[in-house]
Amino acid sequence: MTTEELWKKYEEHMFRISAYNLVLSTVYFDNDTIAPTKGDEYRNERMAYMDGEQFSLQTDPEFIALMEELNKREDLDDTRKRIIRWQLKDLDAIRNIPKELFVEYSQLSMESQQAWEKAKKANDYKLFEPYLLKVIEMSKRMLTYRHSDLKGYDILLSDFEPGMTIEKYEEFFSLIKRELVPLIRQISLKEKIDTSFTRRHYPKDLQKKLMYRILEYMHFDLEAGLLSETEHPFTNSISKYDNTTRTI
Repeated sequence: MTTEELWKKYEEHMFRISAYNLVLSTVYFDNDTIAPTKGDEYRNERMAYMDGEQFSLQTDPEFIALMEELNKREDLDDTRKRIIRWQLKDLDAIRNIPKELFVEYSQLSMESQQAWEKAKKANDYKLFEPYLLKVIEMSKRMLTYRHSDLKGYDILLSDFEPGMTIEKYEEFFSLIKRELVPLIRQISLKEKIDTSFTRRHYPKDLQKKLMYRILEYMHFDLEAGLLSETEHPFTNSISKYDNTTRTI
């Protein structure tokens, strides 16, 4: 089979994965913004199931073999080769995890988010604590399925900042502490810093007005994006033509 034929098979499989991703991203957006809380349990179970189906597509042995074959092809152009290599790297995080554990973790993550929101509103950490402990323990379990030369938290760091380790970060933050703490003390001795703005109330309407001004300045395409409200602000891409950004 030619490299171009292999690439076409790759794109066909990726289309199926992207279809699941579109549905999941759309429901996640609804879940984190305007969805009624009485439907949390129902949605969590079905979203976790959908996560599992997408997981099956992503970790399909034939699909992995297809990508590994493409990665070997010398006539694959640089852009496509980079796509395949990064995808294979990302796949290392989940390819050996049992599907049942992946689905369980997915559902726990959603339940934990909702528990955090309730704890935040009630100002009661105890409502969230058991979920946080479960997430930590399950994350440790999932790490045991990772085939990596790194150990423990270094594996997770490498997922987001390749090449970084706990040792390197400790060195970095020691430098920051050594240089910044004396500077901050010098400044605080010379003048009192006004921190009252951190305790003020900022109405949602004014926040939104400011955010739209910022988005306009950034030339953000509001026909391809949306500003909404959530307990924890984040930006997510539903598709390459449809992005969502949120504020508190």
